[in-house]
Amino acid sequence: MRFKFSSRQSTYKFTLPPVVISERFRLRTQVLACLCLLILSSATAYGSIPLGSSLSSKSTGVAWTSPSGDFAFGFYPVPGNLFVVGIWFDRIPGKTLVWTANRDKPVARGSTVQLTADGTLVLTDGRGVIVMTIASSPSGGVASAAMLDSGNFVLQGSAGSADLKWQSFDHPTDTILPGQVLNPESELRAASSDTDLSTGKFFLKMQSDGNLVLNRDGNPIDQDNIAYASNTAGTPGKLVFDVTGRIYILRSDNTKYVLTPSASVPIPASSSYQRATLGYDGVFRQYTFPKTSSGSSSSQTWSRIWATTDDPCTVPGICGVNGYCVLGADQKPRCLCPNKYSYLDPSNMFMGCKNDFPVQDCRGGQQYVLESIANVDWPFGDYEMINNMDEERCRAACMSDCLCTVAIYRVQTCWKKKVPLFRGRMNVDIQSVALIKVPK
Repeated sequence: MRFKFSSRQSTYKFTLPPVVISERFRLRTQVLACLCLLILSSATAYGSIPLGSSLSSKSTGVAWTSPSGDFAFGFYPVPGNLFVVGIWFDRIPGKTLVWTANRDKPVARGSTVQLTADGTLVLTDGRGVIVMTIASSPSGGVASAAMLDSGNFVLQGSAGSADLKWQSFDHPTDTILPGQVLNPESELRAASSDTDLSTGKFFLKMQSDGNLVLNRDGNPIDQDNIAYASNTAGTPGKLVFDVTGRIYILRSDNTKYVLTPSASVPIPASSSYQRATLGYDGVFRQYTFPKTSSGSSSSQTWSRIWATTDDPCTVPGICGVNGYCVLGADQKPRCLCPNKYSYLDPSNMFMGCKNDFPVQDCRGGQQYVLESIANVDWPFGDYEMINNMDEERCRAACMSDCLCTVAIYRVQTCWKKKVPLFRGRMNVDIQSVALIKVPK
């Protein structure tokens, strides 16, 4: 093969031996093939979503999925024919939700999510009015978005996953996934109930002092209502959900406080889907779901491998004021109200109970009686304790006291209480009787 090239002064001709041409052509072909594979591999690994892309809640089953198909980002239906924008496990029954953008402001059918030309992810209603900005980069430079196989939705720069401008992992709702970190002062917020995804009263916070604490909003200030604490204060740290399936607090001195029992972690970790969720009942639980080569069976369910408590009825304030918690056979909590009390919110039993009658007036008037509930106690808020007393005398002590609205009798001791009552619970081990004062 002959080649010719020219300079301003001269024209040069030369001939390469066939074997040299062949070898150079082969090397060049290999290099081009490698580059193509690299590009294709990058596109496959991160499922790039170009600027200008959009999703509509009108289109059923349309979502931005991760390359493996394990996770999807899009509109997730909620009660009331409404939708939240979220991320869910897409290959298991039930499509378990792990992140939401608008949990407190679900939108109607016809709403749209759009990745704008400037790299901002916005949610608009059916009229095109912006409901909220879901994600953006203050410094700009967003080239695309991606739903990663880790369950992390990202806005990325021109360098792809090596240049993240925003990520859902930095803005968790009630769940963390393997590879995710809860940094100091970050928190998870539970849902309101199993059917209401709006922000509930419980939160799990990684405090700046290194202590992981589970608490709730609106606690009485004179009571210790912490549902869980790791008791690791002293050295700053962060909560890590390792890709190996372990959850631990990584301290600044590089020591670890491990929460997940080693024997409970599936081996290999990649054989199962995993998540850790703060439930509406104030319990932080770690779950696994087995992967199968033929897809997940409808009979398979999430299995709990660790939790902050085995009994959600022990969580302070789970049933709000005046209610009491009963643990069902399915290990789920139910909140009940005493007779002549009713739910503050009929659609959410966890919000507490209100009395449907006027509290006894010390000036006299309406007649009252005491109704009893076995094995129920509200252990705080006593204003008087009387020892060496049988049940009948306890009843008489409460009836003769216009301030007493509830009395708890147990083992020759009588506790007088006033409403509101806190941390009510039914348990056969309590062996007490609650005496509730109600109108005749």
